Amino acid sequence: SIGRPDDKTEMLTYVHSLPSGERRAPEGALVMLIDKRQIHTWLEEITRSNQGTIYIKNAEGQVLLHTGSGESLMTMQEGNPSTISVSAHSARSGWEYVSAVPDEVFWGKVGTVKSWALSVLFIYLFGGIGACAFLTYRAYQPVREIIRLISEKKQPSPSTYGNEYEFIKTAVKDAFVQKDAINDRLKEQVPVIRSHFLQRLLKGHVDAQAVSDQSLEFMEIGFRHAYFGVALIKLCGMGAEEQEKTERVWAIMRFLTGKLVEDHPLYCFHCVELDKDLVAVVLNVSEKDHHQKASLYEWLGNIQELISGQFETGVIVALSDLHPGMEQVPVCMDESMKALDYSIFTENRSVLVYDDMKHRSGLVYDFPVDTEVQIIHAVKNGETEKVEQLIGNLYRSNLEMEHKEPELARLLFANLLSTLLKLLNALNLKYEDLFEPGLKPLEVINKADSVDDMHAFVMSLFQQVCEQVR
Repeated sequence: SIGRPDDKTEMLTYVHSLPSGERRAPEGALVMLIDKRQIHTWLEEITRSNQGTIYIKNAEGQVLLHTGSGESLMTMQEGNPSTISVSAHSARSGWEYVSAVPDEVFWGKVGTVKSWALSVLFIYLFGGIGACAFLTYRAYQPVREIIRLISEKKQPSPSTYGNEYEFIKTAVKDAFVQKDAINDRLKEQVPVIRSHFLQRLLKGHVDAQAVSDQSLEFMEIGFRHAYFGVALIKLCGMGAEEQEKTERVWAIMRFLTGKLVEDHPLYCFHCVELDKDLVAVVLNVSEKDHHQKASLYEWLGNIQELISGQFETGVIVALSDLHPGMEQVPVCMDESMKALDYSIFTENRSVLVYDDMKHRSGLVYDFPVDTEVQIIHAVKNGETEKVEQLIGNLYRSNLEMEHKEPELARLLFANLLSTLLKLLNALNLKYEDLFEPGLKPLEVINKADSVDDMHAFVMSLFQQVCEQVR
């Protein structure tokens, strides 16, 4: 220290031998006094920012200079764990320079970053948990709806299963099993459905234009060609022994007849049972086969001989003309029935062809009960086109043949007038309200000059009734 006793200034002494580096016999020495306060000022600027302490020790461990209070220095020297110290040792002078910084200051910024990191982590953690909960709820909603829907139809409840997915898996598996069972049962019913459809088609109860290819494919019906015909196979001549077995024997014979025909395919056809002793074969032939009927007659003759030999009984086969379009199948059916009725006049005839008998004597006309029923049904529904088609079929089948007598036309149209009057009564319609006063239909028919005039007149009466019904 230098100065007066009441105003001493602590100084640091720096001695350097001269010449420089001479230690044994120096000729002189350079002595420098350094004001401690100046060094304190510099060190305070450093320690102010980090709230730490810097001190310098000599080789003997004596503290030459320090910043801060003596208490903080003692704390640093005792190696308080709440501080972090960094020291540097001078090999030349043996001094040690120590900087001690409190833990909270040294790690302050790290702690701030850590706090921010933890905050962000918790924010994302809770946000992720919330998002997962929302997405899980949203994703589970359809599953819950499916489970609720299945639970309404299925027993037992989902609680008896391990989890919801096992419940859904079991339900779907059961549904496929049931679907397969239904498809199997439906396939078993296809022959019945096909038979019912063919019966309705033969009777004229099917709208041919409304039948789609998908419907025919479902019933396993293949109508690929343009021309249609109907062949009727009548089983007859059963002995007394077979007559006693009745329905059982007839059923077996009808079934085997259809199978025998199917086992000898030549054309596209389908068999259907119509009556106890009657089986119909709906034929579908190409235009080429339509012009070459000899092979068709031969095939039917072979079928007749095969069935007759199998059952040892009489068999009659009746064949209609071939007509274009599925809507003509009822016409073919009528022609086959007419040919079959003609069998009472023939002997030892295997195949009766409508084309052969329609040119024979026209002493009778044909007005089937089924046709009359169809006309009545069509008029009640107001189906004018259907009525025109049915009456046109009657007209062509009875009055466009050779050797027809005029009186037969008058009888036929008189019969149609009788059907019309029955319809008026059934529909609660008055004759006077529909037709001209004083109109006498029978007189008009008797005085008509031609069959076409009769046909046009009767057709106009039916058209008026259909319009009134609509």
